[in-house]
Amino acid sequence: MPSLRCGPVGSSGGTLKDMTVQWQETPEEVHVIAERLEKACREAGLSAEVLGPTRIRAWVPNANPHLAEIIKIRPDENEVLSFYWSWDERICPAAEIDTAVTRIKHVVTPSADSKC
Repeated sequence: MPSLRCGPVGSSGGTLKDMTVQWQETPEEVHVIAERLEKACREAGLSAEVLGPTRIRAWVPNANPHLAEIIKIRPDENEVLSFYWSWDERICPAAEIDTAVTRIKHVVTPSADSKC
């Protein structure tokens, strides 16, 4: 599996050229992660769609559409690609798709006594 880190490769700090090459490679990797999250959400019984290379919308089928959540993929403070809620709280590292799906399903699923 490719590295899920962003930024220059190597311990020397890299150069602007290194950063450019890394960022050119990152969108393809991020898009693959977005597709994996979409597939995993669907397998868990959610509806999901990739909105772009770094955004996925997930919701419970036939529930109130206001309960849908937009999940973002971006580097955390340590440059590790991670999933984030729409309110910018980190869900988990992008490598932990099963954990992300469990948390997403919990958030978007209406409670039993809800009329949603």
